[in-house]
Amino acid sequence: MKKALLIPLLLMITISAAPRFNGFLQNWSAYNLNDDQNVFLLRNRLRLNTTLSGDWARGYGSVDFSDERQLTPALQEVNIRELYFDLYFEKFDLRVGKQQVIWGKADGVFINDIVNPLDLRYFLMQDFDDIRMGTNMLRAKGYVSGWGLEALFIPRFEPWKMAAPGSPWEFYRPDSMIVSLEPPPQMSIPEILLPVTFNWQSGNLPSPNLTNGEIGLKLSGFILGTDVSLLYLDAFQDNPVSQVTNIAVRIDSSSGTPVPQRAAMYLAPEYRRNNMYGFNFARPLGGTVVRGEIGYFNGYHFNRQPELTQEMIGQLQTGVLPEIANVVESDFLQAMVGADISGPFGSSLSVQYIHKQIMEYDPGIINNDEIETMITLMLSGTFWNEEGSARWLTLYDQNSESGLSRATFAYKLADAVLVETGVDILWGEAESFIGQFAGNDNAYLKIIYSF
Repeated sequence: MKKALLIPLLLMITISAAPRFNGFLQNWSAYNLNDDQNVFLLRNRLRLNTTLSGDWARGYGSVDFSDERQLTPALQEVNIRELYFDLYFEKFDLRVGKQQVIWGKADGVFINDIVNPLDLRYFLMQDFDDIRMGTNMLRAKGYVSGWGLEALFIPRFEPWKMAAPGSPWEFYRPDSMIVSLEPPPQMSIPEILLPVTFNWQSGNLPSPNLTNGEIGLKLSGFILGTDVSLLYLDAFQDNPVSQVTNIAVRIDSSSGTPVPQRAAMYLAPEYRRNNMYGFNFARPLGGTVVRGEIGYFNGYHFNRQPELTQEMIGQLQTGVLPEIANVVESDFLQAMVGADISGPFGSSLSVQYIHKQIMEYDPGIINNDEIETMITLMLSGTFWNEEGSARWLTLYDQNSESGLSRATFAYKLADAVLVETGVDILWGEAESFIGQFAGNDNAYLKIIYSF
Protein backbone atom coordinates (compact mmCIF):
# COMPACT_ATOMS: atom_id res chain seq x y z
CA MET A 1 0.00 0.00 0.00
CA LYS A 2 2.86 2.41 0.86
CA LYS A 3 4.45 1.73 -2.53
CA ALA A 4 1.14 2.41 -4.26
CA LEU A 5 0.83 5.76 -2.46
CA LEU A 6 4.31 6.76 -3.61
CA ILE A 7 3.22 6.68 -7.26
CA PRO A 8 0.87 9.72 -7.12
CA LEU A 9 3.28 11.45 -4.73
CA LEU A 10 6.18 11.14 -7.19
CA LEU A 11 3.97 12.23 -10.08
CA MET A 12 2.92 15.31 -8.10
CA ILE A 13 6.58 16.30 -7.77
CA THR A 14 6.95 16.34 -11.56
CA ILE A 15 4.39 19.17 -11.93
CA SER A 16 6.24 22.44 -12.33
CA ALA A 17 4.00 24.60 -10.17
CA ALA A 18 4.10 25.97 -6.63
CA PRO A 19 1.96 23.92 -4.22
CA ARG A 20 -1.07 25.50 -2.52
CA PHE A 21 -1.92 24.55 1.06
CA ASN A 22 -5.09 24.84 3.13
CA GLY A 23 -6.84 22.97 5.89
CA PHE A 24 -8.27 23.37 9.36
CA LEU A 25 -7.71 22.68 13.05
CA GLN A 26 -10.71 21.21 14.87
CA ASN A 27 -11.56 20.51 18.48
CA TRP A 28 -14.56 18.21 18.93
CA SER A 29 -15.96 17.44 22.36
CA ALA A 30 -19.16 15.51 23.09
CA TYR A 31 -21.04 14.79 26.32
CA ASN A 32 -23.34 11.82 26.93
CA LEU A 33 -26.75 13.00 28.13
CA ASN A 34 -27.57 9.64 29.80
CA ASP A 35 -24.42 9.14 31.87
CA ASP A 36 -23.19 10.89 35.02
CA GLN A 37 -19.60 10.59 33.79
CA ASN A 38 -20.67 12.22 30.61
CA VAL A 39 -17.44 13.16 28.80
CA PHE A 40 -18.09 11.21 25.62
CA LEU A 41 -15.47 12.37 23.17
CA LEU A 42 -12.39 14.61 23.19
CA ARG A 43 -10.79 14.78 19.77
CA ASN A 44 -8.32 17.22 18.22
CA ARG A 45 -7.71 17.05 14.50
CA LEU A 46 -5.46 18.82 12.02
CA ARG A 47 -6.39 18.56 8.34
CA LEU A 48 -3.76 19.55 5.80
CA ASN A 49 -4.58 19.72 2.08
CA THR A 50 -2.21 20.47 -0.76
CA THR A 51 -2.75 20.97 -4.49
CA LEU A 52 -0.32 21.11 -7.39
CA SER A 53 -1.67 22.21 -10.77
CA GLY A 54 -0.16 22.24 -14.23
CA ASP A 55 -1.39 22.53 -17.82
CA TRP A 56 -1.69 18.78 -18.32
CA ALA A 57 -1.93 17.43 -14.78
CA ARG A 58 -3.03 18.08 -11.22
CA GLY A 59 -2.06 16.52 -7.89
CA TYR A 60 -4.02 16.56 -4.64
CA GLY A 61 -3.28 15.29 -1.14
CA SER A 62 -5.25 15.42 2.10
CA VAL A 63 -4.09 14.07 5.46
CA ASP A 64 -5.57 14.07 8.96
CA PHE A 65 -3.54 14.15 12.18
CA SER A 66 -5.88 13.26 15.04
CA ASP A 67 -5.56 12.84 18.80
CA GLU A 68 -8.45 11.05 20.54
CA ARG A 69 -8.14 11.40 24.31
CA GLN A 70 -11.30 9.69 25.48
CA LEU A 71 -10.38 6.24 24.20
CA THR A 72 -8.42 3.80 26.40
CA PRO A 73 -5.61 3.87 25.53
CA ALA A 74 -5.55 7.26 23.84
CA LEU A 75 -5.32 7.12 20.05
CA GLN A 76 -3.01 9.19 17.90
CA GLU A 77 -3.58 8.59 14.21
CA VAL A 78 -2.26 9.80 10.89
CA ASN A 79 -4.77 9.14 8.13
CA ILE A 80 -4.09 9.82 4.45
CA ARG A 81 -7.62 10.65 3.31
CA GLU A 82 -6.77 11.22 -0.37
CA LEU A 83 -3.58 11.26 -2.41
CA TYR A 84 -4.08 11.16 -6.17
CA PHE A 85 -2.79 12.47 -9.45
CA ASP A 86 -4.91 13.65 -12.44
CA LEU A 87 -3.78 13.41 -16.04
CA TYR A 88 -5.72 15.35 -18.69
CA PHE A 89 -5.99 14.05 -22.26
CA GLU A 90 -8.04 15.22 -25.24
CA LYS A 91 -10.83 12.64 -24.90
CA PHE A 92 -10.55 11.50 -21.28
CA ASP A 93 -9.10 12.16 -17.82
CA LEU A 94 -7.21 9.68 -15.65
CA ARG A 95 -6.98 9.73 -11.85
CA VAL A 96 -4.52 7.44 -10.03
CA GLY A 97 -4.19 7.04 -6.27
CA LYS A 98 -6.23 7.15 -3.07
CA GLN A 99 -9.54 8.89 -3.74
CA GLN A 100 -13.24 9.14 -2.93
CA VAL A 101 -15.97 8.38 -5.46
CA ILE A 102 -19.50 9.70 -4.88
CA TRP A 103 -22.14 7.68 -6.75
CA GLY A 104 -25.27 8.48 -4.77
CA LYS A 105 -28.05 11.06 -4.62
CA ALA A 106 -29.25 10.32 -1.07
CA ASP A 107 -28.57 12.43 2.04
CA GLY A 108 -27.69 10.67 5.31
CA VAL A 109 -27.85 7.13 3.90
CA PHE A 110 -25.81 5.06 1.46
CA ILE A 111 -27.81 3.44 -1.36
CA ASN A 112 -25.61 3.39 -4.48
CA ASP A 113 -22.79 5.37 -2.86
CA ILE A 114 -20.89 2.19 -1.95
CA VAL A 115 -17.63 2.40 -3.91
CA ASN A 116 -15.64 3.51 -0.85
CA PRO A 117 -15.69 1.78 2.55
CA LEU A 118 -17.11 3.61 5.58
CA ASP A 119 -15.51 4.69 8.84
CA LEU A 120 -18.16 3.72 11.41
CA ARG A 121 -15.99 4.00 14.51
CA TYR A 122 -18.23 6.92 15.58
CA PHE A 123 -21.33 5.46 13.87
CA LEU A 124 -23.02 8.35 11.96
CA MET A 125 -21.73 11.12 14.21
CA GLN A 126 -18.96 12.25 11.86
CA ASP A 127 -19.53 14.48 8.85
CA PHE A 128 -20.41 12.30 5.89
CA ASP A 129 -17.28 13.42 4.03
CA ASP A 130 -15.30 11.86 6.88
CA ILE A 131 -17.39 8.68 7.07
CA ARG A 132 -16.53 7.86 3.46
CA MET A 133 -12.89 6.64 3.31
CA GLY A 134 -10.51 7.04 0.40
CA THR A 135 -9.51 3.95 -1.61
CA ASN A 136 -6.56 3.27 -3.87
CA MET A 137 -7.87 2.93 -7.40
CA LEU A 138 -7.42 3.69 -11.08
CA ARG A 139 -10.27 5.88 -12.41
CA ALA A 140 -10.83 7.07 -15.98
CA LYS A 141 -13.53 9.47 -17.27
CA GLY A 142 -14.35 10.08 -20.91
CA TYR A 143 -16.85 12.44 -22.54
CA VAL A 144 -18.72 11.98 -25.84
CA SER A 145 -21.65 14.10 -27.11
CA GLY A 146 -22.68 15.32 -23.67
CA TRP A 147 -22.40 11.89 -22.05
CA GLY A 148 -19.75 10.81 -19.57
CA LEU A 149 -18.40 7.30 -19.07
CA GLU A 150 -16.49 6.56 -15.88
CA ALA A 151 -14.55 3.33 -15.31
CA LEU A 152 -12.70 2.39 -12.14
CA PHE A 153 -10.54 -0.47 -10.95
CA ILE A 154 -9.78 -1.13 -7.26
CA PRO A 155 -6.91 -3.61 -6.91
CA ARG A 156 -7.23 -4.15 -3.14
CA PHE A 157 -10.44 -4.57 -1.14
CA GLU A 158 -10.70 -2.54 2.07
CA PRO A 159 -13.48 -3.18 4.63
CA TRP A 160 -15.43 -0.83 6.84
CA LYS A 161 -13.68 0.49 9.94
CA MET A 162 -15.63 -0.58 13.02
CA ALA A 163 -15.41 0.61 16.63
CA ALA A 164 -13.14 -1.37 18.93
CA PRO A 165 -14.62 -3.62 21.65
CA GLY A 166 -15.69 -1.55 24.63
CA SER A 167 -16.40 1.57 22.58
CA PRO A 168 -19.87 3.13 23.01
CA TRP A 169 -20.18 2.74 19.23
CA GLU A 170 -19.32 -0.98 19.12
CA PHE A 171 -21.87 -2.77 16.95
CA TYR A 172 -24.16 -5.29 18.62
CA ARG A 173 -23.27 -8.98 18.16
CA PRO A 174 -25.26 -11.74 19.90
CA ASP A 175 -23.06 -13.86 22.18
CA SER A 176 -25.41 -16.82 22.67
CA MET A 177 -28.64 -18.50 21.64
CA ILE A 178 -30.86 -21.43 22.65
CA VAL A 179 -31.37 -24.28 20.18
CA SER A 180 -34.24 -26.77 20.50
CA LEU A 181 -33.29 -30.39 19.64
CA GLU A 182 -35.44 -33.49 19.29
CA PRO A 183 -34.28 -35.98 21.96
CA PRO A 184 -33.13 -39.52 21.15
CA PRO A 185 -36.06 -41.97 20.80
CA GLN A 186 -35.27 -43.72 24.09
CA MET A 187 -35.73 -40.48 26.04
CA SER A 188 -39.28 -39.57 27.05
CA ILE A 189 -38.90 -35.79 26.99
CA PRO A 190 -40.40 -33.41 24.40
CA GLU A 191 -37.17 -31.53 23.58
CA ILE A 192 -33.63 -30.67 24.61
CA LEU A 193 -32.81 -26.99 25.04
CA LEU A 194 -29.17 -26.56 24.06
CA PRO A 195 -27.39 -23.30 25.06
CA VAL A 196 -24.97 -22.21 22.32
CA THR A 197 -22.19 -19.70 22.96
CA PHE A 198 -20.76 -17.66 20.07
CA ASN A 199 -17.01 -17.12 19.85
CA TRP A 200 -16.04 -14.38 17.39
CA GLN A 201 -12.75 -14.75 15.55
CA SER A 202 -10.79 -12.58 13.14
CA GLY A 203 -11.16 -13.23 9.43
CA ASN A 204 -9.03 -12.91 6.34
CA LEU A 205 -9.47 -10.20 3.72
CA PRO A 206 -9.55 -11.18 0.05
CA SER A 207 -5.98 -11.40 -1.23
CA PRO A 208 -4.84 -8.40 -3.32
CA ASN A 209 -4.58 -9.70 -6.88
CA LEU A 210 -6.12 -9.02 -10.27
CA THR A 211 -8.74 -11.73 -9.80
CA ASN A 212 -10.02 -10.06 -6.62
CA GLY A 213 -9.94 -6.55 -8.09
CA GLU A 214 -13.19 -4.58 -8.01
CA ILE A 215 -14.61 -3.02 -11.19
CA GLY A 216 -17.11 -0.19 -11.61
CA LEU A 217 -18.75 1.59 -14.56
CA LYS A 218 -20.89 4.71 -14.61
CA LEU A 219 -22.65 6.23 -17.65
CA SER A 220 -24.16 9.68 -17.02
CA GLY A 221 -25.85 12.39 -19.04
CA PHE A 222 -29.04 14.42 -19.48
CA ILE A 223 -32.34 13.22 -20.96
CA LEU A 224 -35.19 15.76 -21.29
CA GLY A 225 -33.64 17.98 -18.63
CA THR A 226 -33.10 15.09 -16.21
CA ASP A 227 -29.67 14.15 -14.88
CA VAL A 228 -29.46 10.34 -15.17
CA SER A 229 -26.79 7.74 -14.41
CA LEU A 230 -26.47 4.01 -15.02
CA LEU A 231 -24.17 2.16 -12.62
CA TYR A 232 -22.47 -1.22 -12.43
CA LEU A 233 -20.22 -2.44 -9.61
CA ASP A 234 -18.60 -5.87 -9.28
CA ALA A 235 -17.22 -5.82 -5.74
CA PHE A 236 -17.05 -7.44 -2.32
CA GLN A 237 -19.68 -6.66 0.29
CA ASP A 238 -18.29 -4.19 2.81
CA ASN A 239 -20.30 -5.75 5.63
CA PRO A 240 -19.19 -9.38 6.01
CA VAL A 241 -21.19 -12.44 6.86
CA SER A 242 -20.10 -14.53 9.85
CA GLN A 243 -19.16 -18.02 8.70
CA VAL A 244 -19.12 -20.97 11.14
CA THR A 245 -15.55 -22.32 11.31
CA ASN A 246 -15.88 -24.84 14.15
CA ILE A 247 -18.29 -26.27 16.71
CA ALA A 248 -17.62 -27.89 20.09
CA VAL A 249 -20.39 -29.77 21.92
CA ARG A 250 -20.28 -30.96 25.52
CA ILE A 251 -21.92 -34.38 25.86
CA ASP A 252 -23.30 -35.89 29.10
CA SER A 253 -23.30 -39.72 29.05
CA SER A 254 -23.84 -40.30 32.78
CA SER A 255 -27.36 -41.70 32.19
CA GLY A 256 -26.13 -44.12 29.54
CA THR A 257 -27.64 -42.04 26.74
CA PRO A 258 -25.42 -39.35 25.21
CA VAL A 259 -27.17 -36.01 25.72
CA PRO A 260 -25.76 -32.68 24.44
CA GLN A 261 -25.56 -30.15 27.26
CA ARG A 262 -23.84 -27.10 25.81
CA ALA A 263 -22.30 -26.03 22.51
CA ALA A 264 -19.70 -23.45 21.50
CA MET A 265 -19.82 -22.10 17.95
CA TYR A 266 -16.82 -20.33 16.38
CA LEU A 267 -17.52 -17.73 13.70
CA ALA A 268 -15.25 -15.59 11.52
CA PRO A 269 -16.09 -12.70 9.17
CA GLU A 270 -16.08 -13.62 5.49
CA TYR A 271 -16.36 -11.20 2.59
CA ARG A 272 -18.53 -12.36 -0.31
CA ARG A 273 -18.76 -10.85 -3.78
CA ASN A 274 -21.79 -9.67 -5.75
CA ASN A 275 -22.84 -7.44 -8.65
CA MET A 276 -24.77 -4.19 -8.26
CA TYR A 277 -26.82 -2.59 -11.05
CA GLY A 278 -27.92 0.96 -10.29
CA PHE A 279 -29.82 3.94 -11.63
CA ASN A 280 -29.77 7.56 -10.38
CA PHE A 281 -31.78 10.58 -11.45
CA ALA A 282 -32.33 14.21 -10.47
CA ARG A 283 -34.64 16.76 -12.08
CA PRO A 284 -35.46 20.37 -11.13
CA LEU A 285 -39.15 21.31 -11.11
CA GLY A 286 -39.51 24.99 -10.31
CA GLY A 287 -38.18 25.51 -6.81
CA THR A 288 -38.02 21.78 -6.15
CA VAL A 289 -35.49 19.12 -7.12
CA VAL A 290 -36.82 15.55 -7.37
CA ARG A 291 -34.12 12.89 -7.10
CA GLY A 292 -33.79 9.18 -6.59
CA GLU A 293 -31.65 6.11 -6.91
CA ILE A 294 -32.17 2.36 -7.10
CA GLY A 295 -29.62 -0.40 -6.61
CA TYR A 296 -30.24 -4.06 -7.44
CA PHE A 297 -27.73 -6.52 -5.95
CA ASN A 298 -27.37 -9.89 -7.63
CA GLY A 299 -26.44 -12.54 -5.08
CA TYR A 300 -26.25 -10.54 -1.85
CA HIS A 301 -25.32 -12.54 1.26
CA PHE A 302 -27.08 -12.51 4.63
CA ASN A 303 -26.51 -14.26 7.95
CA ARG A 304 -29.25 -16.58 9.13
CA GLN A 305 -29.75 -18.18 12.53
CA PRO A 306 -27.37 -21.19 12.73
CA GLU A 307 -29.15 -24.54 13.04
CA LEU A 308 -27.99 -27.60 14.98
CA THR A 309 -29.63 -31.03 14.78
CA GLN A 310 -29.03 -34.36 16.48
CA GLU A 311 -27.62 -35.64 13.19
CA MET A 312 -25.05 -32.82 13.13
CA ILE A 313 -24.09 -33.53 16.75
CA GLY A 314 -23.61 -37.18 15.80
CA GLN A 315 -21.24 -36.09 13.05
CA LEU A 316 -19.27 -34.05 15.56
CA GLN A 317 -18.86 -37.13 17.79
CA THR A 318 -17.24 -38.90 14.83
CA GLY A 319 -14.82 -36.02 14.33
CA VAL A 320 -16.55 -34.56 11.26
CA LEU A 321 -17.51 -30.88 11.13
CA PRO A 322 -21.03 -30.66 9.63
CA GLU A 323 -21.96 -27.97 7.16
CA ILE A 324 -23.88 -25.25 8.98
CA ALA A 325 -26.29 -23.27 6.77
CA ASN A 326 -25.82 -19.92 8.48
CA VAL A 327 -25.34 -17.86 5.28
CA VAL A 328 -28.03 -17.44 2.64
CA GLU A 329 -27.86 -15.76 -0.75
CA SER A 330 -30.62 -13.64 -2.28
CA ASP A 331 -31.05 -10.81 -4.74
CA PHE A 332 -31.50 -7.57 -2.85
CA LEU A 333 -33.07 -4.25 -3.77
CA GLN A 334 -32.70 -0.84 -2.16
CA ALA A 335 -34.10 2.40 -3.51
CA MET A 336 -34.68 6.03 -2.55
CA VAL A 337 -36.90 8.81 -3.85
CA GLY A 338 -36.67 12.30 -2.44
CA ALA A 339 -37.40 15.97 -2.96
CA ASP A 340 -35.53 19.16 -2.05
CA ILE A 341 -37.89 22.12 -1.63
CA SER A 342 -36.52 25.66 -1.49
CA GLY A 343 -38.14 27.97 1.03
CA PRO A 344 -37.92 31.63 2.02
CA PHE A 345 -34.88 33.30 3.61
CA GLY A 346 -32.43 30.66 2.39
CA SER A 347 -34.29 27.74 3.95
CA SER A 348 -34.81 24.31 2.39
CA LEU A 349 -36.72 21.13 3.20
CA SER A 350 -35.52 17.69 2.06
CA VAL A 351 -37.68 14.57 2.35
CA GLN A 352 -36.61 11.02 1.42
CA TYR A 353 -38.34 7.64 1.35
CA ILE A 354 -36.09 4.55 1.37
CA HIS A 355 -37.23 1.03 0.48
CA LYS A 356 -35.20 -2.18 0.97
CA GLN A 357 -36.33 -5.66 -0.01
CA ILE A 358 -34.85 -9.16 0.14
CA MET A 359 -36.19 -10.86 -2.96
CA GLU A 360 -35.88 -14.53 -1.82
CA TYR A 361 -36.54 -14.06 1.87
CA ASP A 362 -35.55 -16.67 4.48
CA PRO A 363 -37.34 -16.26 7.85
CA GLY A 364 -34.11 -17.24 9.62
CA ILE A 365 -32.22 -14.16 8.38
CA ILE A 366 -30.85 -12.20 11.35
CA ASN A 367 -31.75 -8.53 11.93
CA ASN A 368 -33.28 -8.07 8.46
CA ASP A 369 -36.96 -8.04 7.56
CA GLU A 370 -38.16 -9.00 4.10
CA ILE A 371 -39.15 -5.38 3.45
CA GLU A 372 -37.72 -2.41 5.36
CA THR A 373 -38.63 1.24 4.95
CA MET A 374 -37.08 4.44 6.25
CA ILE A 375 -38.08 8.10 6.09
CA THR A 376 -35.62 10.98 6.41
CA LEU A 377 -36.38 14.65 6.94
CA MET A 378 -33.92 17.55 6.83
CA LEU A 379 -34.73 21.20 7.43
CA SER A 380 -31.93 23.75 7.01
CA GLY A 381 -31.47 27.47 6.66
CA THR A 382 -29.06 30.41 6.99
CA PHE A 383 -29.48 33.75 8.76
CA TRP A 384 -27.55 36.79 10.02
CA ASN A 385 -26.22 37.52 6.52
CA GLU A 386 -25.27 33.85 6.17
CA GLU A 387 -22.97 34.07 9.19
CA GLY A 388 -25.20 31.56 10.99
CA SER A 389 -26.78 28.30 9.87
CA ALA A 390 -29.04 25.68 11.42
CA ARG A 391 -30.05 22.16 10.41
CA TRP A 392 -32.35 19.49 11.75
CA LEU A 393 -31.95 15.95 10.37
CA THR A 394 -34.06 12.94 11.34
CA LEU A 395 -33.71 9.34 10.16
CA TYR A 396 -36.66 7.08 11.09
CA ASP A 397 -36.70 3.31 10.52
CA GLN A 398 -40.36 2.29 10.33
CA ASN A 399 -39.78 -1.45 10.88
CA SER A 400 -37.88 -1.23 14.16
CA GLU A 401 -39.39 2.14 15.16
CA SER A 402 -35.86 3.38 15.71
CA GLY A 403 -34.26 6.61 14.64
CA LEU A 404 -31.68 9.34 14.91
CA SER A 405 -32.46 13.04 15.24
CA ARG A 406 -29.74 15.68 15.05
CA ALA A 407 -30.11 19.42 15.56
CA THR A 408 -27.10 21.62 14.77
CA PHE A 409 -26.38 25.31 14.95
CA ALA A 410 -23.23 26.92 13.50
CA TYR A 411 -21.96 30.48 13.67
CA LYS A 412 -18.95 32.08 11.99
CA LEU A 413 -17.19 34.08 14.68
CA ALA A 414 -14.64 35.36 12.16
CA ASP A 415 -13.65 34.62 8.60
CA ALA A 416 -11.52 31.70 9.77
CA VAL A 417 -13.33 30.58 12.95
CA LEU A 418 -16.53 28.51 12.99
CA VAL A 419 -18.31 27.30 16.13
CA GLU A 420 -20.82 24.48 15.81
CA THR A 421 -22.97 22.97 18.54
CA GLY A 422 -25.65 20.32 18.39
CA VAL A 423 -27.59 17.48 19.97
CA ASP A 424 -27.97 13.85 18.80
CA ILE A 425 -30.92 11.79 20.05
CA LEU A 426 -31.11 8.05 19.24
CA TRP A 427 -33.89 5.59 20.03
CA GLY A 428 -35.26 2.16 19.10
CA GLU A 429 -34.95 -1.58 19.63
CA ALA A 430 -31.65 -2.82 21.04
CA GLU A 431 -30.94 -5.08 18.03
CA SER A 432 -31.76 -2.53 15.32
CA PHE A 433 -29.14 -0.67 13.31
CA ILE A 434 -29.76 2.68 15.02
CA GLY A 435 -31.52 1.56 18.21
CA GLN A 436 -28.49 -0.39 19.46
CA PHE A 437 -26.99 3.02 20.31
CA ALA A 438 -30.08 4.39 22.07
CA GLY A 439 -28.05 5.16 25.20
CA ASN A 440 -25.65 7.41 23.31
CA ASP A 441 -27.67 10.65 23.25
CA ASN A 442 -25.14 13.44 23.29
CA ALA A 443 -24.53 17.16 23.02
CA TYR A 444 -21.41 18.30 21.23
CA LEU A 445 -19.28 21.34 20.50
CA LYS A 446 -16.91 21.81 17.56
CA ILE A 447 -14.51 24.72 17.18
CA ILE A 448 -12.91 24.92 13.72
CA TYR A 449 -10.12 27.21 12.62
CA SER A 450 -9.57 27.20 8.83
CA PHE A 451 -6.45 28.39 7.06
